Amino acid sequence: MKKTLLLSMVFLFIGLVSLGQAKNEKMVPQVVKDQFAKDFPDASNKRWHRAGKDFKMTMQHNNKHSWVRYTKEGRMRWVCHTWKGLDVPSNLTDKILADFPGFKANWATETESPNLKKHQFLVRLSKPGFVLKVLMNADGTYAKEDSDDLKKD
Repeated sequence: MKKTLLLSMVFLFIGLVSLGQAKNEKMVPQVVKDQFAKDFPDASNKRWHRAGKDFKMTMQHNNKHSWVRYTKEGRMRWVCHTWKGLDVPSNLTDKILADFPGFKANWATETESPNLKKHQFLVRLSKPGFVLKVLMNADGTYAKEDSDDLKKD
C-alpha cells in the first residue's frame, strides 16, 4: 500500500512538472518562444511541433483549440481557431443559412494571416444527406480560395 501511494505521488509530481512547460520546447529558437509568449500570454495545453522549416504550436486559446505557425525568425505565418457549431459567429452563419436553407453549422475554422492581411472562416454545414463547406471573409462576405496565397506566405 505504501509503495502504491509513493509511486502515485511520484507520477503526480512528474505530471505537474511537465504541465508547466510546453512539450518539445527545446527544439524551438528563443526568438520564436518570445514572440509566442508576447502574442498568446494566456494560452494553455501547449505543444510545439516542427512544420517543415517552421514551428507550430497547438494550444487552447480563448476556450478554443488553436494552433499558430511561426518562421524560425519569429514571424507569425498564421493562427487558426476551431469554433463549435453553436459558437460560429452569426454574421457568417446568417448569410449562409439564408442562401442555403435547411443546413446547420457544425464547426468552423478561423484563420488569420497577418502577412497576407487575410482573416477567413471555413464553415462546415450539413443537413441529412448533404455536407457543405463555405469559405467566408471575417466581414461575412463569401471568399474565394486563392492558390497564390500559398506562394506568398
